Amino acid sequence: MIRRLLKIVGDDSALRRCVIRWVVCGVLQGLGFVLLVPVLRELLGGDIGAAARWSAAMVVILVVYAVVRYFAQLASFQAAIGLS
Repeated sequence: MIRRLLKIVGDDSALRRCVIRWVVCGVLQGLGFVLLVPVLRELLGGDIGAAARWSAAMVVILVVYAVVRYFAQLASFQAAIGLS
């Protein structure tokens, strides 16, 4: 489906950047969810210090995800405007 869309719009670098940004968003979001496992394991195990360190790492990943998602959404809007 993506190949067909790229064939229709031609060699549009804005669309390619948009797809790459959304893939990066998906990877970062997945990392955020994966980091829930050690956070909950340490929290339920009673080690609050380790849980806080894992939580800090999760917060950093999710803040980076939020920034990348913001720019991916802007790129999507610009690509949609360019296609219309």
